[in-house]
Parts: sequence; structure tokens; C-alpha cells
Amino acid sequence: MEKWKVIDYYRKIFFDEGIKPRSGRIKVALIYPNIYEIAIQNLGYQYVYSELNKLKDVACERFVLDFYEDNLSIENQRFLQEFDIIAVSINYEEDVLNLIKFLYLQKIPVFSDDRGDKYPPIISGGALGLINPNILKDIVDIQLLGDFKPMLDTIAEYFIGFEKKDIFIKQICRCSFAFHKNQKVIPKPIKDDNPDPIFSQIKPCRGEFKDIFLLEASKSCKYNCRFCTTGYNLRPYRKIESQKIIETIKNQRYSDQIGIISAAFGDIRNLSDILDWMIENSLKISVSSLRVDSITKELIERLKILKV
Repeated sequence: MEKWKVIDYYRKIFFDEGIKPRSGRIKVALIYPNIYEIAIQNLGYQYVYSELNKLKDVACERFVLDFYEDNLSIENQRFLQEFDIIAVSINYEEDVLNLIKFLYLQKIPVFSDDRGDKYPPIISGGALGLINPNILKDIVDIQLLGDFKPMLDTIAEYFIGFEKKDIFIKQICRCSFAFHKNQKVIPKPIKDDNPDPIFSQIKPCRGEFKDIFLLEASKSCKYNCRFCTTGYNLRPYRKIESQKIIETIKNQRYSDQIGIISAAFGDIRNLSDILDWMIENSLKISVSSLRVDSITKELIERLKILKV
């Protein structure tokens, strides 16, 4: 596709989202290796984007793969090689193929050993690193394992003070949650023991959930089924305080349609209090998962009022 059409395409997305542009000395490209409609629904991707843009002198721009060869960033329509640091949010094995294709068509060597100092460092995070970090170990320079909130306390200064690729990589590699190809032992992921709700910080302009305010109400799952990524690989199970959930919906929502994300909706802490507050405020709700053994008559009545 002609470059001007790609520029116009992403300019329209950015305008429709209504985000204020940000500038900074350190330019970070944040890739979600799939199309916009899938990328923008990922709350972790939105959270990382928001937190990086809060750092002094750091400007983070998003890449989605609506295009490959002539792809540009959403915010300022820049090419990938114009950035100082490349970060990848990746959760599924299929997206590894998308990432490889994108790097190849952007004329960036796929394997880390083939990338010299003239190419930006590539770091990754997301569920895939917790499932099997060996999949990406020859492609990215470093994988960050675990929850982004607690690791940001350590790595923020490395982003802010970025000067050279090799120094940046050495600094990140010293972190206890960082994994690189020369390590023989996979490190223990860092976990947020007192999590706040992660929520929609960008109103999508397209996609299945574009009119729904999404919020994560728990992390992992208490059932720990071995076949389940959420329950097993994202352990331990952590509940989020109900008042935090209510305050986030009250102060942050851009829609009266609320999507609650939880591996087991019925096990959310003080669920009845949350639902009663939502009923009082005439909200509507969608739920991601509801186990049969958690269903009660009272729960069904509340969900009916909330238009599930």
C-alpha cells in the first residue's frame, strides 16, 4: 500500500481515539503483533503504553500489524527503525510468526545475534514469556517475566537514561525477572502482590469491544487448572479489593457498558456489593467467564437487571 494511505489510515485512528500526542527524547516503539482490533482490547498493552508515557523524556508510540512492509506507528506515523527501543507485547504463539514477518519486512534482522548496534534493542513481555520463554529467546534481546507494575520501579531509570544499546541491555539483564538467551535457568517472574485494577485507558475506535469499558477484577484463578494459561502460568491467584473496582469504574469509565474480566467471575471479592453499586448507577455489564458452581439465584437476578 502507498505510504500516504498508511499515514492517513493511522492518523484517523489516532484522531478518533482522542489521545493527546506526546514528545520525548527517548522514543519507544510498542508492538502488538496483530491487527488493531485485537491489540487495542488487550489491557496489558494499554497499561504498558500509558505507564511508559508517564516517564520523563520518554515518548511511546504503538505499532499494530494492519500492514507489514509499509507499516508505521499510530501516533506520528514513524518507521520502526526510527525508534531508540523496541518493546513487544506478545501473548500467543501465533503472534510470533507475525512478529518475524514484520521485522523481516522492516529490514530488521530477526535473530538477535544478527543485529548490531545500529538496530534498536528489542525487549518483550506478556503471557508468552510465562508460558514458554524459550520460544523468543533467539529473537528478542531480553524478555521481562511477570507483572509490569512492580518491574517498572526497577527499569524506569534505564529507559529514562537510555544512551547506548549495549549498556541498556546490560542494565536490564541484571534484573531478577529478565531472561536472555545465554541464561540456563529461567528466572522467577515478578508478581504484583497488591494489584490495582487494570482497565481500558484508551477508548477504541473500532473492534468488538469499542463501546465497552473493560476492567480486570482478579489476576490468575484459584482453580489452577494445568491446561489453562490464566490459572496455571499466571499464578498466584490474587483478588482485587471491591472498593478499588468500584472507584475505578466510577472515575475512569467512558461508557455505561462495563466488561468485567476475570477467569472466574463468581469468585470476585464482594461481588454482590459491586453489582448492587452498578445497579444503583444504572450500568450494564458483560462478563468474561461464569462457572456453573458459582451461580446462585441472587446472582442471576442481579445479572438480569444489569442486562447481561
